[in-house]
Amino acid sequence: QNGLNIIITLLVIFFVVVYFWKKIFITVPAGHCAVLFQPFDGGTQSELYEEGLHIIAPWNELTIYNTRLQLTIDTVKAQSKQGLTVSLIFAARYIPKREKLFEIHKFIGPDYVEKIVLPEAVGELRDVLSNQHPDDLYTISETKLQSEFLESVKKDIGENWILFEDIKVLRVITPKNFEAAVTQNHIQEQ
Repeated sequence: QNGLNIIITLLVIFFVVVYFWKKIFITVPAGHCAVLFQPFDGGTQSELYEEGLHIIAPWNELTIYNTRLQLTIDTVKAQSKQGLTVSLIFAARYIPKREKLFEIHKFIGPDYVEKIVLPEAVGELRDVLSNQHPDDLYTISETKLQSEFLESVKKDIGENWILFEDIKVLRVITPKNFEAAVTQNHIQEQ
């Protein structure tokens, strides 16, 4: 009778472990960190879980974040100083700050790129473009625009949670009739 109780207990434990296997044994891949949320013990924990295998209680949740250098390419439409609408394609390289990952998880969530990185970068880019004269957009140095943009973004969101490595302006697209008008204007000046 005693042996049967032990066998039944072991079988129950075995089936519980098999059922919750993916919630108990979690592997954090290379180049990633994880943040633990414990609903019964203080919520989001500030301690990071590094690469490797981790064993947690099945009611806890381990969220994995990519801590490698990441690249986001996006297009933004903005208006210049005199109201000319231009499109700009940019690429932003960034890394979430490891020491701030638990804050990112607690206050923003795993979709921080859509909630923080892109909106802030687009907003800063629109601010920088709104200070440019339309004629300057036709001949502006992309490195000048990039440096203004990078400085502005680093100041606003780079100090908090994200480390911006670089922001590249890939292309400034002006309306076709604008390019023809600028060329015609230059011909008339000559």
